[in-house]
Order: sequence, then structure tokens, then C-alpha cells
Amino acid sequence: MGLLAFVHTAQGNAQWFVLDEIKDPASIAVMGVQLYSPGTYKMMCAESEKQCGPDGKRPFDFRLPAISYFKSESASSVFYWNERDRKFERIWESD
Repeated sequence: MGLLAFVHTAQGNAQWFVLDEIKDPASIAVMGVQLYSPGTYKMMCAESEKQCGPDGKRPFDFRLPAISYFKSESASSVFYWNERDRKFERIWESD
């Protein structure tokens, strides 16, 4: 089991990506996903980053819809499509 994403190509084909594997089937009951519309959201950042605010977050722009992936009472992350590298990237929303 896992979190999978399908991307349709210009030729009408689909390519799928495994974003995360779920090793414990019982954990599926507390996992969730939410689709983010394109826009600017606050994401976690390293303290050394210039745009890092006092809350430990920085603005991040999604040009395409993104997938928020979370576990109840745990960290959450976002998977977004990196157009240049043609793959999904993961960044953290919370720790």
C-alpha cells in the first residue's frame, strides 16, 4: 500500500509515481490527503534560509495542484510536481 500519483502526458499516456509506501496496514486508518489549489502556502524551512519567518516557515508557491499528505497528530508534508525535473518533490508543512 502507499500513496500513488498518476500524471497524464501530452501524448495521452499516464505515468505513475510512488510517493510513499505504507508498511503498516493499520496506519492507513489515520492517514489522509488533501488537494491544494495552486497558490502560496507556508512551509517549514531551515533557520539559515533568508525567507524563514519567526514561526520557522516560509512562503512557497505551487504553480499546479499539490497533495498534502498527513498522519493524525503527526508531521505533514506536501508533494508537488517539479516541471523542470519531471518528478514529484516533497516538502514539509509541519514537524
